[in-house]
Amino acid sequence: MTWTFEAVAPLRFGYGRRPGEAPVADRDSLLAQVPQGAATPPGFVSGHSPARIKTLYDLNERIKNARKQNRPEELEAVREERRQFWKRAYGGDAHDRVLWSVTQPLGFYERLAFFWADHFTVSAYRRSLRHVVGPFEAEAIRPFIAGDFVTLLRHAALHPAMLVYLDQYRSYGPNSELGLDRGRGLNENLAREIIELHSLSVDGPYSQSDVRQFAELLTGLVVERKSGRQGFNPKASEPGTMRVLDRVYGASPDGLDAVLAALEDLARHPATARHIARKLAVHFLSDSPPDDVVRHMEAAYRDNDTALMPVYRALLEHPASWQTFGQKVRQPFDFLVTTLRVALPPGKLDEVTARQARMEEGDGMMGDGGRPREWPWTLRPLSRMGQLPWSPPGPDGWAEAAEAWLSPQGLTERLAMVAELVRGPWVRGKPKALIERAFGDGPVDRLGLLTLEAGNAKEARALILASPEFQRR
Repeated sequence: MTWTFEAVAPLRFGYGRRPGEAPVADRDSLLAQVPQGAATPPGFVSGHSPARIKTLYDLNERIKNARKQNRPEELEAVREERRQFWKRAYGGDAHDRVLWSVTQPLGFYERLAFFWADHFTVSAYRRSLRHVVGPFEAEAIRPFIAGDFVTLLRHAALHPAMLVYLDQYRSYGPNSELGLDRGRGLNENLAREIIELHSLSVDGPYSQSDVRQFAELLTGLVVERKSGRQGFNPKASEPGTMRVLDRVYGASPDGLDAVLAALEDLARHPATARHIARKLAVHFLSDSPPDDVVRHMEAAYRDNDTALMPVYRALLEHPASWQTFGQKVRQPFDFLVTTLRVALPPGKLDEVTARQARMEEGDGMMGDGGRPREWPWTLRPLSRMGQLPWSPPGPDGWAEAAEAWLSPQGLTERLAMVAELVRGPWVRGKPKALIERAFGDGPVDRLGLLTLEAGNAKEARALILASPEFQRR
């Protein structure tokens, strides 16, 4: 017996099928989720980047003034206000981000949103960015997933959150007016990560000279503190022309035009096509995906001028994408969302959501050291399993390799999450029904036999959710 399309589609290209949810009919139905999702405003952010950046700017100004005026009580009060602002903004967004994926019917789109937000990492690991990581995904990633990579790269790379995360505000043209006046120079972080992580890849055909010249080209990009929006300051921009990958930029009187032209050329580079195709295949199929799948997706990217829908279609239409099921280990976010989708009936999930909504806002939303101590079925298990939303330790995002997630500690935390969930009042029903929700008509007869040996239904449900079959997709 083999895995059927109906069984593989929601597991490999989604987060599983919720009770009562109709199976995906065909590949076209999966693909149709992408533009539909891109047109749907996400319900997990309560504010936009400019307003939140402006709020933080005002708080920092009040802290600065209290320090200058030697008013220690006011200084500590405003610092606490800033801490609570970060906690509420990040904690609320992250909690709602989990439940958004649990409740949305567009599984393939949600998986792509996770992938692209990770590809263009802006991490809450850096505390000063916790208020903008959610809006970054909502504003710079999700609306453009169904478009072309030129547009997606432009919005992600130039979003204020990215400019702050990669220290672009510290980069001055060495020969610019402000660079000479303040004795400041280049910061290459944004240039390097756009080339190495976002476009060509770390193995791409570039040199250190290309990175430096691109960094010079990017000088002048700023976040306007009072508006919280991306802007351009010609006084910080390196004068003259720059050569990046044998193309010359900078002759335009508006330096931002030159930046946009360079991003467009990077997006259209053949190395970018290879990098994006392989990275998508690794995320969805296998840590070592078949070369012919990658080549097929790469050709779709090149032949359609970086349009992403043909790339997704190439992934879905290749026969190898529906074979060798189970080669990918679920990352903790994927594991948690899929578990909640298949284990909690919709009515019970509504009860959990309402119960959590009644918790006192801002009181212990995040514990000491940034660890969640509330919202027991969203942030707490993700913290223990090492994958809080939008919080990878570096700009290269979360690891894809299985060994990164199957450590003894990681497995222990997964089992602990399952044990706590099945002990609660929400997971009910016959184990056979849970197997059907979790795997459809997949060949998992072993699990049925295993549950017969369980001491009771609760133990059987735990065996299903903790099984090796459920840890993979």
